[in-house]
Amino acid sequence: MFARRPIRVGERVWRVDDSRTATPDDIARVEHRETDARLDYYPERTVLLPFPHGTFNHSCDPNAYDFWAADGARYKVARRDIAAGEEVTTDYSINSWGDDTWRCNCVAQRCRRDIEIDLFALPDEFLREYLPLLASWYRHAFAEQVAAAERRPGLRQDS
Repeated sequence: MFARRPIRVGERVWRVDDSRTATPDDIARVEHRETDARLDYYPERTVLLPFPHGTFNHSCDPNAYDFWAADGARYKVARRDIAAGEEVTTDYSINSWGDDTWRCNCVAQRCRRDIEIDLFALPDEFLREYLPLLASWYRHAFAEQVAAAERRPGLRQDS
């Protein structure tokens, strides 16, 4: 996904259609690459993202993140200014959990190379940036881990 025009920090980039809960058949089709759809995982459900909603690439220096509005809609929001023609990216570790690890090729100067999908496994510099971006559902679902992370000496605002 690439910006058609300049996008300012804080501006909504894209409304994500995450209204469809994935069925076991949907999950199997995605896993077998029989569809262009993608999956997003929540603690209580898996969402089937129709093309092109799941096509935002990962970057270790993302220019966008997911934001849930008061009406429950999810948007990609600019984390910093995005130039026309620039790829819109997110860090897949924000609002994520689990023990999956994969090799990153994002070429960002601060690329972590081996990505652990679990937010709480991130280095302090990333966690410090991403804690304010967490969705309220994530803060609720992982309240103890978020509170512990916020108390870490390297992450506290007063340190």
